[in-house]
Amino acid sequence: MLKQEAEVREVLVFDIWGDFAHFKKNYATTSALTYNFPPRNTIAGIIGAILGLKRADFPEKLSPEKSYIGVSILSPIMKKTITMNLIHTKPSESLIFKNNFGYFKKHTQIPFQFLSNISFRVYFSTDDEEMFSQLYTYLKNHKSHYTVSLGLSNLLCNFKLIGKKTIRKKEVANKEVEVLTVIPMNKVKEVNVFKNPKMNIENLPRFIDSSRTVHEYQEVLSSMDPEKPLFVVPRDTLWEIENDKFISFL
Repeated sequence: MLKQEAEVREVLVFDIWGDFAHFKKNYATTSALTYNFPPRNTIAGIIGAILGLKRADFPEKLSPEKSYIGVSILSPIMKKTITMNLIHTKPSESLIFKNNFGYFKKHTQIPFQFLSNISFRVYFSTDDEEMFSQLYTYLKNHKSHYTVSLGLSNLLCNFKLIGKKTIRKKEVANKEVEVLTVIPMNKVKEVNVFKNPKMNIENLPRFIDSSRTVHEYQEVLSSMDPEKPLFVVPRDTLWEIENDKFISFL
């Protein structure tokens, strides 16, 4: 019986970083909390901004069915809470108030949680060869069509191409492996907490369409220590990027 050849893909690897980042947890109401790393849809938006894709187009063009997106955390997770002055929007109240100094516009003060001095590594692949080639050219020349940000438009983001790499899909069920990226919990059978005790599980949106409707959530395991990868026993297959080192896609 002939042995089936392993699936092979080419991935673009690039780093993104900035002074501050905010990836809002949509279930947080009274204060704006942030995820520890960008959800899949946020990374798709960053790629869309580099390529110049319209806001209404990138969710479908970079959907989980059409692209592969993975991320690893490169810096320590440090969070700061800063109170922001937002525009007062209650229709039942006047938007102007007067005191001894004159007339002023009302503002609403909301605590925002930010990640500070943060950096991530992104792994991207797609069957669309034109898109893949175009993104490689933009990254190589350090150019983008739109300004790139980390969650909010005023949190500017820098980026740098690491290169192209070939990955191979490999059957690793019932075998402990080293994973360089965050990994969805539905792909994990066991976790080795002794090799890396600093881990976190978050429930993130996986796909948000152009009307901002969330179609799917997923629980994702991440390492809180950038010096230590995850050590897990997968349920079936993962993508090998180096000898016995693996990545996973969101």
